[in-house]
Amino acid sequence: MNEQELTKYETSFLSLKEEVKDDILKILRKNSAKIIKDGMPANIRLSYPIKKEESAFFTRLGFEADAAQIKKISDEIRLLKSVLRFLISKFDEKKAENERSRSSIWQAKRDEKLVGESSAGEAKAEAGRAAKESEIFEKAGDSAPKPVAFPGELTNEALEKKLEELLSE
Repeated sequence: MNEQELTKYETSFLSLKEEVKDDILKILRKNSAKIIKDGMPANIRLSYPIKKEESAFFTRLGFEADAAQIKKISDEIRLLKSVLRFLISKFDEKKAENERSRSSIWQAKRDEKLVGESSAGEAKAEAGRAAKESEIFEKAGDSAPKPVAFPGELTNEALEKKLEELLSE
């Protein structure tokens, strides 16, 4: 089998045990597949029960194999009782690169949106308050800090004065 005849594939599977990954790797090697990406099993909660199971180990493996071997590999994986579901697909490097760039663009937009949600006005106001507080404490020295009205905030005295004005009208 020449190196040129090998096609890149990816298999994803849900299994009941972490050790099933080793069994699938043995199947791949037995069928002359070359492992190019060895993923770690991750325990996930399933969206819906599969064969009465609520959770499973999700694993992705990348490999190169002859196209004629894929049917044999698939049949052998199907015989493993601990595999709930599996999928073998051709690995398209161009598509994977596009998805990586799309996901990085989406991530950047999401991060930008999250930063935008805490408004710039709030950040400036907080910075102004902190500066005023430090200024007050510097002026006061060792004496107790006096209540100071910050922009946009009312003191009790100012509130009482405003109420009197409104009630006297």
